[in-house]
Amino acid sequence: MHKALKRTLSLFICLPLCYACSTDSPVTIEGELKKWHRVTLVFDGPETSEMAEQNPFLNYRMDVTFTNGSEKFLVPGFYAADGNAAETSADGGNKWMVRFTPNQQGEWTYQVSFKQGENIAVAETAGLSDAQSAGYFDGATGTFSIAASDKTGLDNRAQGRLE
Repeated sequence: MHKALKRTLSLFICLPLCYACSTDSPVTIEGELKKWHRVTLVFDGPETSEMAEQNPFLNYRMDVTFTNGSEKFLVPGFYAADGNAAETSADGGNKWMVRFTPNQQGEWTYQVSFKQGENIAVAETAGLSDAQSAGYFDGATGTFSIAASDKTGLDNRAQGRLE
């Protein structure tokens, strides 16, 4: 293969990987960015574990608001240990995730609320205004674009929302 072509191919392969690994971005967006496909936002947050004194399942609360035009969804996030605990059996890590299935094409914005406090994860929403910021990605915002689904036939993503 010609050297210039190899170099060009290497750039096309490496640049997206380097961009995805950038430490300037507070989020990694995973999944196919298409209508009715699951999109996962992964954040680096506090290093903790399932058995930590500051319980990540009770004493942290992550809510993400997704908006596209008049559509607005509040989706709860969760502590995900190392981000792949189903495969690794990890009980600790610093990954926090939210999963969202967009129902419209176009540009979506997200805004993150990440709070801490005793039993805040199960608190009524009315009491959240006095909650303490957990730092890290609290207040993070961003956008991503959703294209049309390319699924056909029996694939549910070709049909839309299951009712």
